[in-house]
Amino acid sequence: MARIDVDTLIVTLTVGDLQNIIAKEVSKAMNPVCTPVSEILDIKGVADLTGYSIPTIYKFTSQRMIPFHKPAHGGRRLCFNRAEIADWMQTHTVQTTEQYCEEAMRLKIDCYRSHKSFGFANPQSRLNPTP
Repeated sequence: MARIDVDTLIVTLTVGDLQNIIAKEVSKAMNPVCTPVSEILDIKGVADLTGYSIPTIYKFTSQRMIPFHKPAHGGRRLCFNRAEIADWMQTHTVQTTEQYCEEAMRLKIDCYRSHKSFGFANPQSRLNPTP
């Protein structure tokens, strides 16, 4: 058996064949086939989207912690709206340390301004009123 290395000829192509292959691949890359994303999800779709397990999603629905829908015919099947789940996932935003500090500073300044409007700008002025 012949030894195969980097110089071994695998396929013989004409220039036209190579051009056709390249044109076909470029066309596929420029026009990707997109499958439509469904707006209605089942329990598995919600689990895939959120990263929670299916039992956790069921627990959230029983505790009314996650938005869900039931079909009008009263079946046991649960349906979820993709946009509602995305909104639900973003409702409890945790502030960064920088955002927390900025909010604390703003509240402190607001508190100082409200006290100043009542004449309490200087804390010592309450203790030693001047006649």
